[in-house]
Amino acid sequence: MKTNPFTKQLTVLILSGILILGCKKTTDQVTTESGAVSATTQNQVSLATDDFPGSMTRFTTVYNTDYLSVGTGGLTDGAGEIRVTGTFPLSSVTKAYLYWHGESRVTETKNVGDVIYFDEDNFRGTCIGVTSINDGPDYPPFPVQVQSLTYRLDVTDRVKETIGRTFKIREFGRLNADGASLILFYQDGNSNNNRDIVLFNGNDSNFKTFRRYPLNPKAALDLKGWDVVLPGVNYTSGKVNISMHVADGQDAEEGIVQVNGGANLRNLFRGRSVPGEVTPMSVRYDIVPIEVSAYLRQGIHPIRLTLLNYSQMTDKLNLVAVVFNLPKGAAPANIINVPFDFKPVSCPNKQSFDYPGTQKAAILGTGTFNVNQIDRSSLELNGLPIKTTTIRDVAAPYSGTVSNCSTCSSFPADGIKDLELVIDQPKKLGSYSPQDGTDCFKLTLTGKLLPQYGSTPIEGVDFMQMGAF
Repeated sequence: MKTNPFTKQLTVLILSGILILGCKKTTDQVTTESGAVSATTQNQVSLATDDFPGSMTRFTTVYNTDYLSVGTGGLTDGAGEIRVTGTFPLSSVTKAYLYWHGESRVTETKNVGDVIYFDEDNFRGTCIGVTSINDGPDYPPFPVQVQSLTYRLDVTDRVKETIGRTFKIREFGRLNADGASLILFYQDGNSNNNRDIVLFNGNDSNFKTFRRYPLNPKAALDLKGWDVVLPGVNYTSGKVNISMHVADGQDAEEGIVQVNGGANLRNLFRGRSVPGEVTPMSVRYDIVPIEVSAYLRQGIHPIRLTLLNYSQMTDKLNLVAVVFNLPKGAAPANIINVPFDFKPVSCPNKQSFDYPGTQKAAILGTGTFNVNQIDRSSLELNGLPIKTTTIRDVAAPYSGTVSNCSTCSSFPADGIKDLELVIDQPKKLGSYSPQDGTDCFKLTLTGKLLPQYGSTPIEGVDFMQMGAF
């Protein structure tokens, strides 16, 4: 670590809309993250001990809001400073979330880096993701790190009550911190510049598949690359931005970022987009916005953000948060999760990487979901259109949570009609390389209901084993 501490400043990064920052007033006791819900809808991530969701999950949607995203890096000396510019009143903040990320040399996840000092009071955050490292500090003596962790803290009350605009962040416990983000929502009194914001968060490595540690068997499987899907965006016109909060960007090959199969952006994360003390190579943290309007279609369609894994990739990154910054009225109000099964009545779902033909999948009907209500023309699987569909009874849904290639079933037909799908060239569903051996890929089905049923977006997830079968 550096022996000459340097104060970092967290400056404002405006991402197509006005943004803001702040803190939360508490006693001197450790304060845990608030469970308060945003002004709209929120998939609250509430984690039991050592029990983690997927590597990147949809956390909250805030409609008709002003928004600010700021960040700092260079936290390897254990301290930094967050400074908020602007003249807007902090009392106008409606929600504020602080994120921090780093690596640890211990395999347990309890009490690693959850308690920090923010604005000179100590708070306890929530661990929202555990995965592989991004190689730890890039200066000698290169201590051996074994896992990386992301934490989130609701700091809304502190922000709203603060008079000053400069805040300190320090003391990360056994976590060797990379950087931190502060994501804020507020109202500036001008509804003409308001946006819809959808926030995903977690800890997603771009590198090899992370299959948990023996001391943390409940950690989510983190597949190589990134794959973040927002179904049901009702896009008509206007700018759409996606901001990625990423740990440990440096001058090395890091993969190809795509949006709906296009864009093909490379080398976005160099560790220079936010302030902070520079280690020999970077400040080890980035917040990078990209405009993606050119890759969207009018109507109700998904937005899929991916980072493709390939053999030349050498820079290990961790995705901490993804912000979809949409025109007002474009964010989905509701998304129906549907039972989806790739290769029904088969477990595991094996797929040969060089198979040239078609493959079957199904959206499974239930006692509360009628597949006849689906708009079949809207269906896509990992961005690929469905070749044909047929209504018939195929299989019964898996009874647990689908989270990896082993969470599948071979249940037969159950007497309820399903929507059978035929997928052309299923080898395109995963970015497979023969040197990978057998690998697991996430499959995300998106679509919507027919107009007479509200055109409500639907989403289903399954996993596929790809290899030389």
